[in-house]
This record gives sequence, structure tokens and C-alpha cells, in this order.
Amino acid sequence: MKHARHCHKIIIPLILLLATSAPGLAQQTKPGQKAKLNPIAQAAAKKGVNKCLARMNQITNFVGANANVGAALFIDERNPDWKMASNSLSVHTARQLSYVDAQYSPGPGNNSCSAAYEAITYWKASCQTVANKVYGSFKQGKPLGKAIASLSGGKNVTVYLMPADKGCISIKKEVLY
Repeated sequence: MKHARHCHKIIIPLILLLATSAPGLAQQTKPGQKAKLNPIAQAAAKKGVNKCLARMNQITNFVGANANVGAALFIDERNPDWKMASNSLSVHTARQLSYVDAQYSPGPGNNSCSAAYEAITYWKASCQTVANKVYGSFKQGKPLGKAIASLSGGKNVTVYLMPADKGCISIKKEVLY
């Protein structure tokens, strides 16, 4: 597997907005908007990512405000612009710690790229409290089995709430085409 992918780790502070309670990314920004590349997207560009660079910049700009972000990039060294890329992020703000996982899949067009991310956060509150106070604008969705509730935040945005110890784990998932 040494040729299958390359992991490039960077730890950097980014000025971003935490994606835990905000509506979906697709509802707030347009993928074609030109923006200055953040350090994560710059590192991906140096590794040869081009087709999914705007989408990677869009998602990584969305996931944390005034946060310290640790990032690991997973990029195929042999064909970085035509293979799936991924990043794992540790987003630490003054009040919260989240793990964010994002995947990017290049499409057939020049800048065609689909992506998905999941923002996972532990809350020191019940899942009902998290649903009401953090995701109050989301609508109740279909549960995953008996223990995991879901909330719909719009097209292709779902939050799963899972009881954990004395709190709740939220998993916010969005798919962007």
C-alpha cells in the first residue's frame, strides 16, 4: 500500500466557522466562488490536486471558526487529480472539539468534484437538548435503528444524534454534488 496513497499532515490555525450547528454548506456557499486557498487546500495543490481543489477549500473553510485545526490529507501520489482524496480534521474551538472527515471524488469535467463530510462532536448534554438548542432549525427525520435519532437540515444534510455516557454525540453529514 505504500504507493496507494500518501498522508501529508499539517497542523495549522484557520479562521473558519464550526460546521456543527450551521445549515448545510450547499445552502450557504456556491462551489464556483473564487476564494483564496487556505493552508489545507494549498497543501493539496502542492500534492497535485486540481479538480477537487475548490471543493476542498470550500469544505475546509466551512468547518471551524477561530479554531485550531489539525489536518491529515490522504492523496494518491500516482494520480492525485483523478483519484478520491480525503482529509481528517481536528477542529478545536474554545468551547468544543470536533472530528471532521471529508472525501472528495473527481468527476468527468475539468472542475467536477463531488464531496461529503461528517462533523462528529461530543456534547455534555442530552440528545434532546442538543436537538433543541444546537439544531433547533432542523426537522425530525427517520431514526437509524432504536437508539440513533436523525434530524434533516435540508437537501443532503442530516444530523444523527447518539446517546453517549452522560451526553450526546452528533454526526452531521452533508453530501455535495
